[in-house]
Amino acid sequence: MTGRLRGTLLCTLRSKIVRLVIAAVMLVLVILYARRVDWGAIRDRTADASVTLLALSALGNVPLIWLKALRLRLLVGSRVEAPRLMGFYVASYAADNLVMSQAGLGVRVAMLRKDGVPLASAVTSQAVEKVLEGVALAMLAVPVLATLELQPDLEASLRWFAVGGGIVVAVALVAAIIWRHKLRVAQRLADVLAMLRDPVLAARLVALSLAAWVAEVGIVLVALWALHVQVPVVVGPTLLLLAVNLAALVPGLPANVGPFEAACVLALGTFGVDANRALGFALVYHALHTIPVTLVGLPLLHRATRSAV
Repeated sequence: MTGRLRGTLLCTLRSKIVRLVIAAVMLVLVILYARRVDWGAIRDRTADASVTLLALSALGNVPLIWLKALRLRLLVGSRVEAPRLMGFYVASYAADNLVMSQAGLGVRVAMLRKDGVPLASAVTSQAVEKVLEGVALAMLAVPVLATLELQPDLEASLRWFAVGGGIVVAVALVAAIIWRHKLRVAQRLADVLAMLRDPVLAARLVALSLAAWVAEVGIVLVALWALHVQVPVVVGPTLLLLAVNLAALVPGLPANVGPFEAACVLALGTFGVDANRALGFALVYHALHTIPVTLVGLPLLHRATRSAV
């Protein structure tokens, strides 16, 4: 075994150990918190939920995934049709919900590669997608939340999220500049960013990213209506999206159980929603957000993993 291979294996092992430790800590915290919850009050707060509106909220994932598929098709050069890319997303979401990491990214890269997209293009398309999603969410959220008085804990978390995101982007750009002649992925990223100099293409990508976030705001809003949670129509769902996306950065249990619910409760507390109603919404919305897409995505994921063997 070469030194480089041994180093790679040790690094992978350390990463897995760290993730397992974090997951174990998160599981303990979730169990301790769950023992203190008044489950009778949670049941009372969710008993009168509108099944019709909950179903409509779940169906909102269809246009959301379609918009993301259209954006990805632009990034990979129209090599794969949008309906097939929708299947890639659904399979990757199932992987994300079943594994304690961003497994879905790897699934999408593998499925793109299998359909003839070069590896470097597949990898960098995912990186550019994350950048576009961050930019579009900021464009949507900053004007909406600029005058909102947030809870101190949430305000501090969002501030650190912005600072940390800026640092990560800066480090990535410096690394790409330093090693641009050595890394194919970095070179491909530069090529993709050069494509974005086309104002028409850039505008289409940003427009699709904004439309996807607007669709997600609609999904959250309908779920809030279904559970009779009273928040401002635009500001409430937008703040919730910011909070749960911040929570998604915390590695832990499958489907991000724990941080997702905590983020919802914290965000809804800004609008005076009591903890029991907020937690009831978080649990129902999280289930709505994960169970249907996982059930639909499992056969696609199984097929993808079988063909890769």
